[in-house]
Amino acid sequence: MDDFKRPPQLGIYLLTFNCGRNPIQPELFATHLLSALNSNKAHLLPDLLVLSLQEIAPLAHSFLGGTLLTSYYSNFQDAVKIASSQFKGYDEGKDFYELVHAHNVGMTAIMVFVKRSSASSVESLQTAGVGLGWWQMGNKGAAAVRIGYSTEKCKNDTKPMEVTFVAAHFTAGESMLSKRHQNYYHMCEKLVFEPGLGMSSGATIETPTNTESTSEEQPLLSRVSDSQSPSGIYNKTSHLYLLGDLNYRTSSSAPTASDFEHFPQPTDSPNDPKHYSDLLLKDQLTLEREAGRTCCGMQEMAIQFPPTYKYEPDQAPTRGPDGKKKTWLWARHRWPSWCDRILFLDLPNWAAPKRGGYNTLLMEIDSYKALPLMPTSDHQPVAMSLAIALLPIPTPEAGTQPRSLVDDLRLNPPPMDPTWKQQRKWARRREIAVGLAAYATTTWQGRVILLAVVCAAGGICWAMWGNH
Repeated sequence: MDDFKRPPQLGIYLLTFNCGRNPIQPELFATHLLSALNSNKAHLLPDLLVLSLQEIAPLAHSFLGGTLLTSYYSNFQDAVKIASSQFKGYDEGKDFYELVHAHNVGMTAIMVFVKRSSASSVESLQTAGVGLGWWQMGNKGAAAVRIGYSTEKCKNDTKPMEVTFVAAHFTAGESMLSKRHQNYYHMCEKLVFEPGLGMSSGATIETPTNTESTSEEQPLLSRVSDSQSPSGIYNKTSHLYLLGDLNYRTSSSAPTASDFEHFPQPTDSPNDPKHYSDLLLKDQLTLEREAGRTCCGMQEMAIQFPPTYKYEPDQAPTRGPDGKKKTWLWARHRWPSWCDRILFLDLPNWAAPKRGGYNTLLMEIDSYKALPLMPTSDHQPVAMSLAIALLPIPTPEAGTQPRSLVDDLRLNPPPMDPTWKQQRKWARRREIAVGLAAYATTTWQGRVILLAVVCAAGGICWAMWGNH
């Protein structure tokens, strides 16, 4: 092992947060945004920062998109700017985060940032999305980005390293386990990256009504993906990270009044049956994933934090004189659960442990933790800090046989639905219709417009009637 040198690494920071349809407070969010970074690497900001955001805005704003979402995205851009600028050793020339891309599928959004010093290494980018909610609309859904990152630093490789990030929001409710499984399989079938499509002109916030970059945006990407055929989330040569509110619970039925008395609290000792570790044994996602019924082939770091959902809205956990949490204020009608998760796909067996003179050590996960509860949501954000070797996953040789489930999923991914594009087109039309109705009835601006239309229609009818 000592004969092989360590390759350069790509630092990645992943965060998932259910925003509760409310705008965040950038200064407060920034205070905790990067708190999952490894303390031993506190002098290093990650190269890539990816945010998975569920319920980013109210339904009307999310479904209509365009400028209605601008302020919600801007708040996160501000939070990233504040958090990074407060980092020890921050150098604006190197560490300032550029927004490479952001887009949403209804209420689920993904934002990808890259450090200014690494921006030129992002060679290609593809996007994909699918609605998983009512009639395939985006009240639940998945938005994805696949990045091609330059490996020139390794000298031995000229092919970009591919990394796929999927932001997802599955069906809610204790009793909806089978529906969540269905969400996963629909995501595999209908979330498709098309060849030759992606961002080639620059960083942008892409919404259903804003898919082109503006003249003020600075080009970051030199070309689109080299992929020659459509592909889903499982890919032979791409890393894969799934992050979002996957909504898996710790029970298949709602809690009773007596159950509430047994909800975990921070004062419980690890040996107490009320301690959250006992509840973790009932976690649906872990049980179903290990049984091969959902998120197939994916892995997760050990959970060492309390449930991230569901807290009473607008309330932070009370604290004692020492500043430590004294009480978790759980909602009575939902079991405390780890809804917010970050999963990753293991590397295939054909990615040899030693390549090109390097001892690859292909993935190092530094931290996986829940961040403090925000006053605007009943979910805690969850973040993971990791580093992967800056080496592309090699293309398997012809005739390569799968030696594991991960190999099989990469070599023989779930079949894509050939009608996915048409289905998404029709779902998008339904989103616009629902969005317009919601905007007209739930916002004061919409009510004013609706009133004006009604008055105008009434005036026309009166004028026409008066002429008879």
